[in-house]
Amino acid sequence: MPATRCPAPRRDPRPPGPRGPALTTVVEAAAADLLARRAPEGHWRGGCRGRLLEAALAVRLLRDTGAAPHARRAVERFCARELAAPPAAHTDPFDRLLSRYLAAAALGRPEPSGGAARLRAALAGHRAVASLRKRALLGALLTLLRPGEAWDVPDVPPDPLAAGGGGWLRPTLAAVRLLTGRHGCGAARADLALLRESQSCDGSWDQYVLGTVTILLVLRERRLAPDVVARGVDFVVAQIRADGGVPFISSQDVWLTCLASLTLAESGVGEDRLAASADYLCHAQLPDGGWGYAPGVTHADADDTAVAVTFLRRCAAPQARDAAAAGAAWLRRAQNADGGFNTYTGGSRSEAEITAKAVLALLAGQPGPAERAAAARGWSWLAARQRLDGGYPYEWTRSAAFPLLHVMRAARAVAAHELGGTGRVMARAAACLRQGAAGPLGTAYAVGALAAAGREAAALAAGVRLLTATGPEAAVPPDALGPRPFVYDVPLLYPVYRLGGLAAARDLAAARHGSAAGSPRNGPRNSLRNSPRNRRKPCHSTI
Repeated sequence: MPATRCPAPRRDPRPPGPRGPALTTVVEAAAADLLARRAPEGHWRGGCRGRLLEAALAVRLLRDTGAAPHARRAVERFCARELAAPPAAHTDPFDRLLSRYLAAAALGRPEPSGGAARLRAALAGHRAVASLRKRALLGALLTLLRPGEAWDVPDVPPDPLAAGGGGWLRPTLAAVRLLTGRHGCGAARADLALLRESQSCDGSWDQYVLGTVTILLVLRERRLAPDVVARGVDFVVAQIRADGGVPFISSQDVWLTCLASLTLAESGVGEDRLAASADYLCHAQLPDGGWGYAPGVTHADADDTAVAVTFLRRCAAPQARDAAAAGAAWLRRAQNADGGFNTYTGGSRSEAEITAKAVLALLAGQPGPAERAAAARGWSWLAARQRLDGGYPYEWTRSAAFPLLHVMRAARAVAAHELGGTGRVMARAAACLRQGAAGPLGTAYAVGALAAAGREAAALAAGVRLLTATGPEAAVPPDALGPRPFVYDVPLLYPVYRLGGLAAARDLAAARHGSAAGSPRNGPRNSLRNSPRNRRKPCHSTI
């Protein structure tokens, strides 16, 4: 969503929200709540909720295979409830149109009046689905569930990894090629071999439920590899939620552990309380030095890797420091020629949010010359890509405040290392957030961003009030995208970003008032903090 220049705020007659000891108490409670959600092994389990798109595909798969009839009926009931309910306001219009169209087909209902025509128009005009790969995937799904209609399935290259993409992308597009049958027997055998080789032992392809169900539907349609299908069906059945929904991905345990650990460390939780989480992340590191988003994922991404490095560089344990060094080296190798970073390696276009996270990671701890040079190139790319209104394109959420949060954090690190000018970028970005952001999640991003910039006090205070009033257990509208433009819901994300925003506001208030209370920089007395013997001055990555 494009950001717009906001007018100057009116003077708010309400009190500026909790400050000092009161805000410190709120932060400590939020940190304790997040720590209480951690598994004994040191990681956070926070899978996403079921979604209509995957549920519709799962119904067709289970019906075609005859597997798990009881589970299939639960998913059918979920689809029926979703179709009967008004579409959620947070979903993208294309998401609503496609998911409901496919769900009706999966339940054997007739085509909604005018649905095909609206879908064809949307496929032709929606920027988020304009790429060749996206159109090929969507065309395949429509062909599988509405076989009586003529849907275009564009040809896709045999090696999409050369143009970026996760470990699930090559198998998914190999299945699309098998469905179209345009490449001859030799190519079909190669694609089928790829699917066999890349299937995980749990039956999935990199925990990616959407891609896994798509592959299984194609294999079933082409009557290929029944053993592969059987393993995959077992995986899909295991993902069905209690309400009958089917998620976008089965697990984000590594990603959530990176994010929660870093947020807790920056909020003041001591290293001893997070040692188990650091150990979990060290063991989850892939052989190439990067991290994927879940156990079993074989392809690293810059998002998880950057956040893991930023957290582990705060840790004193040699294992953590070695893992962070390997992760930083992975990031340097992943940097695009233009200086930016993409989520996945392979030359895809650079992304603002991911570039900002990578810059922050490269400058965490005590960076060497190579890391400083890579971070400077990343910052130059970011500064040059800022829009006149101060915003950046959003990538993995629907919130315009999300990329600004990470750019502001990167700017703090760049300024601390004197690697480039940051004032203009921060001033423009802060002005973009004068009126805050939509919803509690957007507010959490905006509060963190404004606190990092130290600007727009009225907007910051209003955001702190909202976050204080909206506790971590609140059900908030989700905004995560995967794949774009489809929204998915991971309930744990709000408690994490809420804590991050409130802790950043607390630290800013403490710094401005010269108070040690609640400020990690000044060593507050915090029951969650490390002992004085182990306490280290946090690196500049603290918000």
